[in-house]
Amino acid sequence: MKEGAKRQLIHDLQSFLWQFEQGGYTRETMHDVLEKLEKVLETDGTLLGEPIKRHVEQMIRDCRAYAFGAGNPKKVVHDLDKLQKDLEK
Repeated sequence: MKEGAKRQLIHDLQSFLWQFEQGGYTRETMHDVLEKLEKVLETDGTLLGEPIKRHVEQMIRDCRAYAFGAGNPKKVVHDLDKLQKDLEK
């Protein structure tokens, strides 16, 4: 994965976590976060490498489930935070 794409993804994940937190972890806020995650995957999917791409795809599924009435916001936050930490290694 290119270093610039990695730094950008880390920044995006920090922004998504902050936005979700500021929005009170609502389903409406998750729709916004989900849209941005999907855009990241679409834009940088090939640069991310397969393991990271799969992780982001799983996060999108979790976010989508929460946004549409299922899922757990704590799991979404945990997954976003874990991916960010994994990328920072």
